[in-house]
Amino acid sequence: MTRPEHPGAPDSRDEQRLRHLLESTMAGVEPNHRLDQIRSQTKVTSMSTRPWLFGAGGAALATAAVITAVAMIGNPLKQAAEPGPANTPSATDTVSDTAQPTPTETTQPEPGAAVPVYFVGDTPRGPRLYREFQPNTDNTEPVSTAVSLALGSALDPDYRTGWPDDAAVTSVEATPDLITIDLSGDLHDRPVGMSQAEASLAVNQLIYTAQAAYGEGRVPVQFLLDGSHTDQILGEAASEPLAAAEPMSVLSLVNLSEPTEGQAVSYGGTLHVTGVACTFEANVPWTLFRGDEPIENGFFTAAEGCGGVKLFPFEGDIELGQLSQGTYTLAIEEDDPSGGEGPGPTSDTRTIVVE
Repeated sequence: MTRPEHPGAPDSRDEQRLRHLLESTMAGVEPNHRLDQIRSQTKVTSMSTRPWLFGAGGAALATAAVITAVAMIGNPLKQAAEPGPANTPSATDTVSDTAQPTPTETTQPEPGAAVPVYFVGDTPRGPRLYREFQPNTDNTEPVSTAVSLALGSALDPDYRTGWPDDAAVTSVEATPDLITIDLSGDLHDRPVGMSQAEASLAVNQLIYTAQAAYGEGRVPVQFLLDGSHTDQILGEAASEPLAAAEPMSVLSLVNLSEPTEGQAVSYGGTLHVTGVACTFEANVPWTLFRGDEPIENGFFTAAEGCGGVKLFPFEGDIELGQLSQGTYTLAIEEDDPSGGEGPGPTSDTRTIVVE
């Protein structure tokens, strides 16, 4: 979808909901102020990779299948920063009574709005979490919906869930002091073939998803298994409420929020791009491909250069001009001042369709 062609026109209710959702649910954001009269409790019972490479020698890219179902959420989305000190991936920490964050006022997502869902994707630094927005087509409670979606398939084929196939959500209860996720499945022990790092990332996948969908900051998450407290989940300690790992240890250093995967753009129109990044001197290079061939390139500028401390939002427009109708891939990456001496730049891609 293209952006509204009438600047200054009032936003629709759906667009406002998306904007409020994004502004209040960015992972790692310190909570904003809380509504004077917030609901104290909500409970709902509910039941890859595109190969491409940047470098001086060129870029190779296999075009992904177009996912048309996501056109319904191709609205502009505003970003907020994702703070957190740089760290190495580690097991999720438990939350003591004294360490629990004090909830403050934010705006909760409304049922029916798109929900933020975190998935696992590959990076040169190993698997990390990427966030995408998925439509809440059933107009159900957002936290339970988002957590359930995180156990399924991502819209972007580069992403995947970190959870076993038999994992399912029994219920989710969210309050300003605690989010409780009740799961079912053979999830007590770490499955054969899953590393400790992968298990920790999977647990963080649900913690980040639940916190973002609830929109109340870093609320601790308590895991239950088949309705009862459990000493561990996927082999990770889970007897006490868990805090999310530091953002820079588990999140991708670049992450597109807009466009959505498979988004349609009118011929001769403008592609609006938003996301977050931790990149040198705030530079976020982008390239537009048709098949394996780079068609256009440029860069966006993040709000700040992060220096490995936190993620900052970026946004910009790409004028498509006389680009012929067809399928393209937008790729962004972190700016790499090392000249290729390090592990390489982290990237994110989206397929778009010019029609």
